[in-house]
Amino acid sequence: MNMIDLYDGNRYHFIQPEFHSIITQHLALAEKQQLLDIRDAGLGEDGFMKEFEGDHTIIFKLLIKVLRFLKDNSNSPLFEQFEYLPEQDQYFYSLVTDPFSLSELESNVNNGNYTTTKDFETDLFRVFDAFRLGSPVGSARYGNVNILQRFYVGLFAPSNLTLSQDFNFASVKAGPGNPYAEELAEGVPGMEGVGPATSRILTRHRQFKDDGHYRGLHLNMGDWVHIINPDDATKPIPAQLFKVFTPDYSTHPHITVCRYYRPEQTVHAPYRRFYENEVFKSGNYVDLPIEDLLEKTFVMFATKYSRGRPKEHLWDKRRPLYIVEHRYSPKSKTEDAGGFSKIKSWNACIPEEVRKTEYEMHYFDESQRPPLLPSPFLRGIEGPGRLDENAPPPEEIGQHAVANASAIAQQIGSLVPGTPSALAQASQTGATTYKKRNHKEAINQQAQLVHTGQQNDKKSQYKSHKIQYEKPAVKRDKKEKKLKNLDRSITANCKKRDIGQDGEVEFIPEETASYFETDGDSNKLKWFSGPPLNMPKRGQTTYSPKYLLHRLSNEKPRKKKQKILEQDVDELKIAFDEFFDKNLEQSRKLSPGPRLSASEALINFSDSLSEVQN
Repeated sequence: MNMIDLYDGNRYHFIQPEFHSIITQHLALAEKQQLLDIRDAGLGEDGFMKEFEGDHTIIFKLLIKVLRFLKDNSNSPLFEQFEYLPEQDQYFYSLVTDPFSLSELESNVNNGNYTTTKDFETDLFRVFDAFRLGSPVGSARYGNVNILQRFYVGLFAPSNLTLSQDFNFASVKAGPGNPYAEELAEGVPGMEGVGPATSRILTRHRQFKDDGHYRGLHLNMGDWVHIINPDDATKPIPAQLFKVFTPDYSTHPHITVCRYYRPEQTVHAPYRRFYENEVFKSGNYVDLPIEDLLEKTFVMFATKYSRGRPKEHLWDKRRPLYIVEHRYSPKSKTEDAGGFSKIKSWNACIPEEVRKTEYEMHYFDESQRPPLLPSPFLRGIEGPGRLDENAPPPEEIGQHAVANASAIAQQIGSLVPGTPSALAQASQTGATTYKKRNHKEAINQQAQLVHTGQQNDKKSQYKSHKIQYEKPAVKRDKKEKKLKNLDRSITANCKKRDIGQDGEVEFIPEETASYFETDGDSNKLKWFSGPPLNMPKRGQTTYSPKYLLHRLSNEKPRKKKQKILEQDVDELKIAFDEFFDKNLEQSRKLSPGPRLSASEALINFSDSLSEVQN
């Protein structure tokens, strides 16, 4: 597999040669025309090569001949790595139940066993699938089978949808975490290639489909897939399928996916820990030709991951299973915002078609929390990401960050051979006594074990693993610190008045207390620390009895549909007195002093209330 230098800016500045012209220059004129006819025919409705008239054996032999052209960086044909099944490979045969090789495929072609294009491609993809299952993710053989598959399917797509081998024949120039992704996305002259990568799904000038078919795969909205990675074929990009469509300018099928980051493709603090096979949701969507799709996979939200696993028809146990709990947004060159944020609503992250449906699962008897691992850079894993040199010390972030740093120092001894004993001693200091200076030295020692040699030029900007803590450029939230140190004591709320050791106690005079409500059992004054909860509704108006009597006696209503009969003030008073005589006789007997008419009592009561308020 070719070694790709992501930090070479010249890699992205070139005029892309036509994919098919590179291949056909090694073919005779008749074979060249046959290959171009296959490209122009495209794919059938089932996602396989279209059927054609004539001798199928000639075309199948031509395709195998073209596959032999592809070579790796050591000038060895990739075809030979998959021509025969591996011998005494325990890992391969423990996972592959249906082994098949290219030599068996070629033998079937020579014997004329394939009468349809679907039969031929079904067996060819059996080879790709067998060697992908039987190779560990990240190994050279795993990456080479992905490159060979992407090279083959590019033969049936327009030439502009397949880049050169420098980009693993992908349709875009940069994968997640690529240091030049921002320039590529912005369309800097000569560096176009990632796009359109947008924060929303584009809908104009395209015909959407409910589902799709591609080389034996039935694609539904919300399916999880592996996409070829232009930066590293050994680590395909986990992505979720949002749309299947055909552009107005072409009949070739395309897909819209949301790509996910791996830990080694992010910029993170050295004390951050990750779940095994953890990925992070990006905030953009990318339109790709369907040829960039390699296989199906599965991603589970963290809450479901701990409760069970998907059923067999959704996820093959032999394939990777990823876990997601956070979003990740790389920091822009113009804005300092970015980083990790916990997903609060999983439904907001998936297509609308699957938000109201739950997939079937095999549930565990008890919840199982996956283990946490140190940063991949501290475990010898390389990537386009890096450790964050401006990350604040763990003690400024909180106790959990200090605990993570201590746990990483403990684990690193078993993960990296030859770890100094000082690192193990630092891990035993505990979360409470973990000093800033000790932590810096421990992290520096960890990083030096993994990353040696001198850093220079462009690479040092992205690959430096030696951490020197400095105050971050971003200002701290002063309001949060002020709230943390806020004094909520009684003394502070009394405006720092000296209330003595036991405080100052004052009693309300009995005469004053008689005006307020008291408890029926203890006869003590009722005291409430806050206003009543059953407050009157906003907009509700109340009037004094004196004002109501004034309205009844003098003022006429302005806008009334029915006219009120005119009555003298004396008649109103008589009517008011008769009402009280009939209904409040009992209260009159209890009230001491000379009897007043109801109207007079109402006026006197109103005056007394006004005096109290004043």
